[in-house]
Amino acid sequence: MYARVTEFDGERTEEVERDIAYFDSEIRPEAERLPGLAGLLYLVDRGSSRTLVITLWESQENLEESRTVTDTLQSLVSQAMDLRRPPSVHEYDVALAQLDAPTFGR
Repeated sequence: MYARVTEFDGERTEEVERDIAYFDSEIRPEAERLPGLAGLLYLVDRGSSRTLVITLWESQENLEESRTVTDTLQSLVSQAMDLRRPPSVHEYDVALAQLDAPTFGR
């Protein structure tokens, strides 16, 4: 399993809920269509309006093949959110994982 971690650093804490709703309605459905997507986490620090989006991929090939589409989705998020700086993106090999809950949060 492989992971892509994208950090968005929002400017306004009062817009966190709006950003979550946008991601949930516009971005998540598009991401879920990508082959090999094994999971998605949207982590938010409401105090600083910093967000981490973690996507999990079944294979390195799926991760690599998703880059073009996820770059486009990240661009859409960047345009919709007021960011302090461009998003940072890092990719990892998942060495250990324990994800039993079928859904989180919303």
